[in-house]
Amino acid sequence: MNKWKYWLAALLMAAAILLPGCTSSGSDTAEYLESMISSVYLGNHESYVESAAVTQEEAEEVYLDRLQSESLYFASRLGFIQSDDTLYRTMAFFRRVYGYSSFSVSKIESIEDGYQAEFEITPVNLFLAYQEEIEARVLQFSKRVSEGEFDGQTQREIDCQYCNDLLNFLEGKLDDEVPLGEPCTIAITLQETDGGYTVSGDDLLKIEQALVPYPES
Repeated sequence: MNKWKYWLAALLMAAAILLPGCTSSGSDTAEYLESMISSVYLGNHESYVESAAVTQEEAEEVYLDRLQSESLYFASRLGFIQSDDTLYRTMAFFRRVYGYSSFSVSKIESIEDGYQAEFEITPVNLFLAYQEEIEARVLQFSKRVSEGEFDGQTQREIDCQYCNDLLNFLEGKLDDEVPLGEPCTIAITLQETDGGYTVSGDDLLKIEQALVPYPES
């Protein structure tokens, strides 16, 4: 895990702390957990807001922060710097990508000070399925830069074109067929705190890495 993923984990830890909630009994803990993950990763806030001590605006702020952190990580993985010229398009792209993923709580049991839950996740394997093509486009764009195609442009302008080139390719692949992976199981813990429950940043990161995995770096 590189420094960007450590930073992302820290942001997700903050998200977990900002999203406390409570359940009336163990029987609706799974529904509560699914609603929280749907809020954080899919931007579907209605059920979560109804069951947790957060407003629609607070939930949306956490969701947008997560989209932004994912967009910055995407840039760091592929070697450019996001700017306002590309950030919002990249966030919209990841909103779409995560929207194709699916998950459900397949098992949940009470433990001391909380619950242990298992998520069954169907991932979007976009970055795995097209790893070679993405690497080829990176090399191709680098060659264009080295051959002087963008001489006279600022680094920001070059990064913008590079990002848009990658997004054009990836969005086109989503238009053709969404590459879904085989379902996998992720175990996480809900820790009881002050009458509610929180999920650690590490556990949220496990879910995120399973929903939309990147190749190992």
